[in-house]
Amino acid sequence: MIAPVDINHLKGWIGRSTEAEETLSRSLVERFCKTLDADPARLGETPAGLHWCLAPPAVSRAEIGPDGHPAKGGFLPPVPLAYRMWAAGDLRFQAPLPMGEPIRRRSEIIEVNLKQGSAGALVFVEVGHVYHAADRLLLEERQTIVYKAERAVGDATIITPGACLCERRVETDPVLLFRYSALTFNGHRIHYDYPYARDVELYPDLVVHGPMLATFLMHLAEEGGRKMAGEKRALSRFRFRGVSPAFCNHPIRLIAAENDTGLALQALGEDDRLVMKAEAEFSGDSE
Repeated sequence: MIAPVDINHLKGWIGRSTEAEETLSRSLVERFCKTLDADPARLGETPAGLHWCLAPPAVSRAEIGPDGHPAKGGFLPPVPLAYRMWAAGDLRFQAPLPMGEPIRRRSEIIEVNLKQGSAGALVFVEVGHVYHAADRLLLEERQTIVYKAERAVGDATIITPGACLCERRVETDPVLLFRYSALTFNGHRIHYDYPYARDVELYPDLVVHGPMLATFLMHLAEEGGRKMAGEKRALSRFRFRGVSPAFCNHPIRLIAAENDTGLALQALGEDDRLVMKAEAEFSGDSE
């Protein structure tokens, strides 16, 4: 039986904050690049998306919930709904992550809202993250987490972009998902425990990480930015939204096309099903 959602109680988490710090090492950058086939010579010494590997929340085994996430009720509010998904993100890049320096992340609960969807109650939690090195602002991020009572299959609609500027095909397998889980210290079992993903959360296969898909799209955006300008332009803003799950053992097609503010990007799963869409802006573009 699903517990009722006391949204006023959950709103009591608004304003809670936490901080974490880690020194960016060359070994972490190398593991990140090897896992995702990222080329530092092309993407820069510290490629986009690397920040999700820094200072991930660490909890003891006793503090882990049955799904592999940290148990509810710590920094994040104890939403009494079974399924959790990283639904969307909005990143503003201010400066590259500096190698060999301590990088500090401050996270704060910004909003907690209750909405009604076709499958029941949905709780949206907005988390703001700010990254600094000493007194230098590096990155601002707004993360949207959605909790739901029932697992949604997702919207299979495909919005075909205009003329394709660049695209890439990514092959997925359990080793890729396991290595990315290790990089980000992500214990969610849907990414590496096939019996759990199939029998408990009722997915047909392991689920590809949303942040990993977003990282692949950011790297494609940087490639597209170079093609548009004939030279490298810095990624200044990246917004993404998950539309439906991407599953392991199926290739993912990444597409970038020009739009009025920079690039519109899509990640397509099997049968060209839309799994994520994003927009990228570059330094010098309108913000």
